Amino acid sequence: GFKLVYGKGSRALITESRMERAKALLSQGDMSIAEIAYETGYSDDSAFIRAFKRCVGVTPAAYRK
Repeated sequence: GFKLVYGKGSRALITESRMERAKALLSQGDMSIAEIAYETGYSDDSAFIRAFKRCVGVTPAAYRK
């Protein structure tokens, strides 16, 4: 039922929400990648970097520039 209502699975919506928050935090520029990973729900910054690159197409450091 969830996918029919929202057009995406629950995991995809959660990941999308996390990446939007991460993009906003990266744009501010005052937090480290590890801090942003933790703030967006990732306990491991390398997992965050992989997920960010998969979703956005570039690493968080490249996005920040």
